[in-house]
Amino acid sequence: MKKTGIALAALLGFVSMPPAALADPSFYLGYTGKKWTKDYGVIAGTCDAAAVSKSVAAKQEGAVAMMSGTKIRPQLDDADRGCWGHALELAVVKSTVVWTNKATGVSYRLVPTRDFQQTERPCREFTTLITADGRQHMIRGVACRRGEGEWALRI
Repeated sequence: MKKTGIALAALLGFVSMPPAALADPSFYLGYTGKKWTKDYGVIAGTCDAAAVSKSVAAKQEGAVAMMSGTKIRPQLDDADRGCWGHALELAVVKSTVVWTNKATGVSYRLVPTRDFQQTERPCREFTTLITADGRQHMIRGVACRRGEGEWALRI
C-alpha cells in the first residue's frame, strides 16, 4: 500500500500504525505492521516472481515466506514462496494476487479470505488456485506469521 493506500488502509482499519508512518510514503505497510521497501506488484494484484526469487535467494529485505507444513504439489521454489508470502503480507482481504512461475510453468491465484489472531500471532485464511500441467488444484488453508516476514502454513 503505497502513499495514499497507506492512509486509506489505516482509515478502513486494515492495519494499525503510528501516525508517523502515515507521513512516510517510501514503504509498503504489511498486514502485520512490518514496512517493506518493495511490493513486487502485489498491491496491483500480480507478483513479479523473478524479482521475488532473487530477493528470497539473497535473503534481502522483502524475502518473506519461509513456509512450513506444506503439502503443496508441485513443490514451491523461492519465487513461489516469495510471492505467496508477499501476498499474505500485503494483499487486502478478498483481493486476488496472481503469478506464474516461468521456470515451472505453474500459475497461482491467491486470495486472503479472513484475518484473525491466534495466540497473539497474526493469521490469515486463504484460498489458492494452482494450475499445473493443465490441471487445477484448489487449496484452502491458514497461514500464521512467525518471525520476521515468515509465514507458517497449515493446509
